[in-house]
Amino acid sequence: MKIYGYTISNSRKLEELKEVSFLASPAELVALADFFVKKAAEFERDKTLDHMHFSDFIGEREAENEIILCNPAIF
Repeated sequence: MKIYGYTISNSRKLEELKEVSFLASPAELVALADFFVKKAAEFERDKTLDHMHFSDFIGEREAENEIILCNPAIF
């Protein structure tokens, strides 16, 4: 597994990250867990699916930040 992201100070360069931390409520953590489980199953079923956005999953188009799952079979 590799983790990538943009920083707030440099949002133009995708960086490989050593660590990721979530400051989230219990409800947000449950939603994240649900996202990971459901989207992993979709990646298994549809090998052509390349990525999915958490904001789409929760229906929040104007999210302040984003979590994106990428299918390693594609990337």
